[in-house]
Amino acid sequence: MNIAHAIQTSTAEQEATAHLPETERHRLLANDRRRHLLDILEGVDATVRVRRLAERIGEREAAVDERVDVESVLLTLHHVHLPKLADADVVAYDPEDRTVTPLGRPDN
Repeated sequence: MNIAHAIQTSTAEQEATAHLPETERHRLLANDRRRHLLDILEGVDATVRVRRLAERIGEREAAVDERVDVESVLLTLHHVHLPKLADADVVAYDPEDRTVTPLGRPDN
């Protein structure tokens, strides 16, 4: 990730991580895939299937790299990114059902 990209955070990313200490917020937002995930979840009030999120992230990443594999995206979401976001109380993640629910934003 380049510096310019790292500095630009969306409103969704800022709101979803506003309750976190600054170092934790930076750690979570340092990864492009987690940033895409938070952008996709902006305005979502319902439970979403992880496969659908993986497909949407894959679409975004394919714009930069045509070799994106949705199964690979799905695996990294399941094993890495969603558990980290769940541990930080940004999303609720059910690994058995493979569903994600965005947690309420602090200003809602």
